[in-house]
Amino acid sequence: MIDKKNRSIGFALVIIASLGLVSALSAEIKLPAVIGDHMVVQQGKPVTIWGWAGKSEQVTVTFNGQEKKSVAGADGAWRVVFDPLKAGGSPLELAVRGAKSPEVTVKDILVGEVWLGSGQSNMEWAMDWLPDPNPEIMRADHPNLRLFLVPKKTADSPKDDVVAKWEAPAGFAAVPDMKPILEKQVASYEDYRKALEKALPAWDLWIHETQKALKARSTL
Repeated sequence: MIDKKNRSIGFALVIIASLGLVSALSAEIKLPAVIGDHMVVQQGKPVTIWGWAGKSEQVTVTFNGQEKKSVAGADGAWRVVFDPLKAGGSPLELAVRGAKSPEVTVKDILVGEVWLGSGQSNMEWAMDWLPDPNPEIMRADHPNLRLFLVPKKTADSPKDDVVAKWEAPAGFAAVPDMKPILEKQVASYEDYRKALEKALPAWDLWIHETQKALKARSTL
């Protein structure tokens, strides 16, 4: 028979073990949303990578043949800076390892130009808001164009992270069979535009003559 004292000890051990598990889980490497798959880093500038880990945990980051180390502070924050990179080339991978944490890998990273857009609603103007967006949408084939859209959120103080992710348009690379079909549609649309441009002067003349006849009350 287990007495109350032994039950209390067993219960305490369970609590301690649970707290240890929570502590271990909370110490896992974490990166901000802006450092994620499909991200773009600015060419010709030092590349800063940051995140969070366990208190005083050593963190090793490898990127494009470079390796940098850091030690997390009391708040778990760490930061490393890589040498500048040139634009272009194949997509890169970044790996972050902690002394007590599983490795985190970021894939499909491009080096190029990073543009920050901020302002009023026209900064979010989408292609499908145009009067006739279909031709431009059909022509679009920019697999190296990436977008990170920060959601609108009210806050009383600056935040160190957001709920968002990099978006990589698939383009024709994802559906190569669609390319000739869309190109044919675009060509047909261009033929239609040319025919319309040729027809418009005749229509304008007909409208003008019709207006004259109506004013003169003559036969249309």
